[in-house]
Amino acid sequence: GVRVEAPVFDWLEAGGFGSVSAGHTFSVDGSSSSATGFGLEGGLSAHIRATRFFGVRLEADLVQVGWGFAEYQGERSKAVNVSFIPSPSVGLTFTF
Repeated sequence: GVRVEAPVFDWLEAGGFGSVSAGHTFSVDGSSSSATGFGLEGGLSAHIRATRFFGVRLEADLVQVGWGFAEYQGERSKAVNVSFIPSPSVGLTFTF
């Protein structure tokens, strides 16, 4: 994924992050089935720097979007999902 953070104060950086995923599966047992999916995920982050070398990053995944389709014996089905996923996390950071 990609993370972008910009300085707000000398001790605080704020920003966001996102990632993209894709996948494809197919059957090899002769049933002629396959599935393909794509996804996007994004969130916000704040990086608090106690010193120049040490900090704490607070982040929260916010939204997840997915799209996919499947084919089974000639029949196709499609699915789209949008999920609000408030998933906070905390991590220690070291900058060298």
